[in-house]
Amino acid sequence: MKTIEKCAIIDIGSNTIRMNIYEVAGGVINKLLSKKKMLGMSNYVENDKLTELGIKKCIKVLVDYKDTLEKMSIEEIYPFGTAGIRNIKNSEEVLQRIKDGTSLKVDLISGEKEADCVFRGVSSIYDATNCGIVDIGGGSTEIIIVEDGNVKNEISMPIGSLNLHHCYINTTIFPKKDEVKNIKRHIKSVLDDYNISKFPKGLKFYGVGGSIRAAGEIAEEYFELENDEHFSKNHVREIIENIMENDPEILRVMLKECPDRIHTQTPGMLILSELMKELKVDSISVSSAGVREGYLREKLEGVQ
Repeated sequence: MKTIEKCAIIDIGSNTIRMNIYEVAGGVINKLLSKKKMLGMSNYVENDKLTELGIKKCIKVLVDYKDTLEKMSIEEIYPFGTAGIRNIKNSEEVLQRIKDGTSLKVDLISGEKEADCVFRGVSSIYDATNCGIVDIGGGSTEIIIVEDGNVKNEISMPIGSLNLHHCYINTTIFPKKDEVKNIKRHIKSVLDDYNISKFPKGLKFYGVGGSIRAAGEIAEEYFELENDEHFSKNHVREIIENIMENDPEILRVMLKECPDRIHTQTPGMLILSELMKELKVDSISVSSAGVREGYLREKLEGVQ
């Protein structure tokens, strides 16, 4: 592993652009600072291309992050892009515009590479010998199945909390009942396309990504759990049902715990609910490490 004092990871996703600053010493990685900007890149896509306004907004966030890093004298910067850039037709143009506007060379990683990084991140702090891992992002969902410490299956599906909201929810923050039916139908269709039914059932599952972290925070507050690190499929089901009934208490909790995800949280939880039902997963353990930590470890260990 490379020896450096401080470095930064910038993760350009469909929903957010995140920057984490780490200290690396003796093979130990400690997160010092985290910043995020809810850009919602899918909202700036027209005809499968990121618009001029979307490109400018992305560059503006990255310039702000670079200013922060320069003030902290951090030169090791590892920016990468996921589904938000991966799924658009003008990705090469966007990457070049970012390079011209910020001097940052963004690594556009594949869905498979994203899944690999998620596994490396989770396995760096948890026992991931035999388990499943799910990462629900704004524009994609990754599933990893691990047996005897090795990845047996990994897939990246083009469904996420933001693109489902963008495609199926028209006039309100929360989906209507008919919109929920359409979202669930689409999720099930994608799961069938990727043969999810052939995956092993009943595994211990770790969850990664903003939608799952927010689900843990909502469940902790709403059900008065001990912490936000674990929640069950029944918690997910009840939260979704109460959102559909416009329960004022669940709406209050969501506004408190995830105000910046209020419009995308329900689609994200619908993805999670369908996955848990299909794979017979009783509960989710929320991982504090994921794609960013895994990507950093690959960089530090010289994995291409």
